[in-house]
Amino acid sequence: MPFVSLIIPVYNAEKYLRRCLTSAMEQTFKDMEILVVNDGSTDESLAICLEYAQMDPRFHIINKENTGVSDSRNRAIQIAKGDYLQFMDSDDWLTPDATETFVYAAQKFNCDLVIADFYRVDKAVFTEKQHIRERGLLTREQFATYMMQDPADFYYGVLWNKLYRRQVIADNHLEMDAQMRWCEDFLFNLSFIRHAETFTAIQTPVYYYMKRKGSLVSTDWKKANAVLLKFRLLKEYKELYQSIGLYEENELKINAFVLSVAKDGNVAIPMSRNRKKLDKEDYIEDPLPPGYTRVKHSFSPVYDADCRLLGNISFCKIQRRKLLLRSSPEPVLEIDGTFIKGAASGLCGREKGHAPEAPHRHLGCGSGM
Repeated sequence: MPFVSLIIPVYNAEKYLRRCLTSAMEQTFKDMEILVVNDGSTDESLAICLEYAQMDPRFHIINKENTGVSDSRNRAIQIAKGDYLQFMDSDDWLTPDATETFVYAAQKFNCDLVIADFYRVDKAVFTEKQHIRERGLLTREQFATYMMQDPADFYYGVLWNKLYRRQVIADNHLEMDAQMRWCEDFLFNLSFIRHAETFTAIQTPVYYYMKRKGSLVSTDWKKANAVLLKFRLLKEYKELYQSIGLYEENELKINAFVLSVAKDGNVAIPMSRNRKKLDKEDYIEDPLPPGYTRVKHSFSPVYDADCRLLGNISFCKIQRRKLLLRSSPEPVLEIDGTFIKGAASGLCGREKGHAPEAPHRHLGCGSGM
């Protein structure tokens, strides 16, 4: 029997999938099975999954109709054989020793849940997301007290920075709510915490979470159901603290959860020391809107009268924009500091707020609250 079952739901992820599966296959910890659930993908995702299954017998591919990320995870949980469960999203990737780091902590403290820091990736840069700094074994009450400080933080809400004892899930018949399409992972975590007894936190990032926009369908569903969902989350959240005897003395702080906003470890400001560049092999550039090409340009730094580099970046952008507009017969579009030439019709569409369709992404609590 494997010690860890790594679960990866996949939907139309061909662009990022090899990076994800390679990071799973190359883990330094080997006593694991890798359960990849293809959720009715219409691109080449299934073919890529089968390719990895041929390379490594630890890969087990489940191919099914499109029923959503929660049902995909439930299918994998039902057949998982590992003592512990680990989760990934198909557009993210693991540090080489992620599973080994999880397992070391789980065995050292014989705990039900291990939680770890992670990297939040935005294009070619990333920064570390952390919260619990206390080392050693934590009780349920101690862990819940930390979570009370910032419950909407991704650190607590998502699945992929945690290792779960499978027996706790099996004994209490825990599963993802397949009817939910937002924050279903946080609801699962609340249920797991109610039944788990021992916890520990790792102060080492083990996961690269890539920030991407969700699909329009998911966004519309979220807007239509946000209020009802928020109050359901509050109900489950309150019941957790009532069950462990922490609600009465922390009632105001706990009820303030309904006003909290999800935090995913936003990349630090450009000059921050915490902000780092990805390795070239890990960076996958998103495609431009149809009709646009990237413009390569180089400009000398702008200095003031005392030969000091100007800190007013907006001034520099204005000068670059003027130069491009003078030199280019085509319209120029600026996206996140990059200037792009393109057809007039495409530019006008962007000016009117018609953004290109965002790629589909399974959303958990990471979609925001």
